[in-house]
Amino acid sequence: MKPNTNFTLTVNDISHIEKALYTRLAELSGLCQTPSTAKKILELSEETAEIYNLLGRIHNQKVWYRPEMDVYIGG
Repeated sequence: MKPNTNFTLTVNDISHIEKALYTRLAELSGLCQTPSTAKKILELSEETAEIYNLLGRIHNQKVWYRPEMDVYIGG
């Protein structure tokens, strides 16, 4: 059996995934501050790197809207 490679996620779904990933990054950041998990820093940093990589791939797939006729006001 091979995995499903055809996903039908909405923009809202992706937004929820991004928020969850940022929440997990905040949790990992807090874990790095506690002495009991200091020995697991390598594992935590690997997970952090994976999350940042995934967030980067999501960011790079977005199509950013910029009006063609109106004046663009960045923000």
